[in-house]
Amino acid sequence: MRFRHLLVLMPLVACAGTASDVELQPGADLPGDAGAVLPVGGSSADAGGRDGVADGGVIDAGTGVGALDAGTSVAPLDAGFLPLRTCTVPQVTRFAPSGLPLMETNPGAPVALYIDFAGGPHDGTVFGPYNRNGSPTTFDAQEQADIIGSVTRLGLYYAMFDVNVTTDPVVRQAARAYGWILVTEDASGGSAWLSTDAVGRPTEAQSYCGASSVRDADKSRRIAHELGHNLMLEHSGVWDQGAFYKWEDWPAWDMVYGPIMGGGGYGQRNGWAVGHNEADAVSIQDDMEVIRQRIRVAGGSATGWHADDFPDTQLAALCSGPNGTFVTPGSLDRPDDVDFFQLDWSGGDLVLEGTARDVSTAMLVVDVLQGTTVVGGLGSTPQLAAGTYVLRVRSRGGYAEIGAYDLRARH
Repeated sequence: MRFRHLLVLMPLVACAGTASDVELQPGADLPGDAGAVLPVGGSSADAGGRDGVADGGVIDAGTGVGALDAGTSVAPLDAGFLPLRTCTVPQVTRFAPSGLPLMETNPGAPVALYIDFAGGPHDGTVFGPYNRNGSPTTFDAQEQADIIGSVTRLGLYYAMFDVNVTTDPVVRQAARAYGWILVTEDASGGSAWLSTDAVGRPTEAQSYCGASSVRDADKSRRIAHELGHNLMLEHSGVWDQGAFYKWEDWPAWDMVYGPIMGGGGYGQRNGWAVGHNEADAVSIQDDMEVIRQRIRVAGGSATGWHADDFPDTQLAALCSGPNGTFVTPGSLDRPDDVDFFQLDWSGGDLVLEGTARDVSTAMLVVDVLQGTTVVGGLGSTPQLAAGTYVLRVRSRGGYAEIGAYDLRARH
């Protein structure tokens, strides 16, 4: 099964049976790329080669994680009290001879999402590389910074899944299955095959995206969108009085949450959604479930979810931070994931900060536990007595409110 999602080609070509998300002249920036914003989903495509993925979606913000009440015990926690550790931020240490950063966000994952900045073929057309410096065969410092930022963000969009976002063709080839997208100066918008073969072992890129997605406020969301098509996602959107609207085209869109598959370029937060799709007004698409199952089938992943960085039954150590702070990077890897950390507090006002990392959609609830009693949370807890406490981190409970976060405790 192979349907083509077409966003915008450059030069712009009118094709019978093909609908593009927006009409742009060569070199123009795509205002929100395929889709709009809000949350719905859907899953279907027609065989006509049309923009086979519906834009839009309606997020089910009420989906919970089976709420952990304030009095919920933290037992069993196997690891006991752990010493503080020093957090280190992974650095890009490998570069191709061309200067291309060779990156991986989740080494060893069964499915690689290969972001190809070097140019190559897609669907019979050869696209040029990512190129700001006028030299198509080398990557200078600015281009390297662009690529590192783009891949880092793509890793955050897909942080909850058992995938490895990479720029290394050797890593791609070694993976059990892979998706492959070109990032090119020769297009505005993007195109992707909605196909069971698009994430597997294809012989060329199954999608492309215009380079502006890397450089502008879109924050590489359009790249994540096209890869979503390769993972069998339709556009998400809204059916209103018999007509389908991308989120960004729907008058009632509130511009708060922007579904990746519905556009999302104008949302204050952009992430995965569940709701209706462009193919029909009935079917519902759960973005995360579609991706998770595709990873299981294509890559042989046990669950499709990212391996839990802090297992729920273990008490993890915080990191030692500057000026006496306690910090840790973490990730809520499933809707029901819970992370526990030990806090050895010297006494006094505790200020606890938990924030989503860049484009992550994590929305955190953090409890300070003494035994099984909640004695504090995010924000300020005045005059917390000296002692050993447990910090419990979980999702607020809305759909897709998981992903990478940073936690910080300070006076």
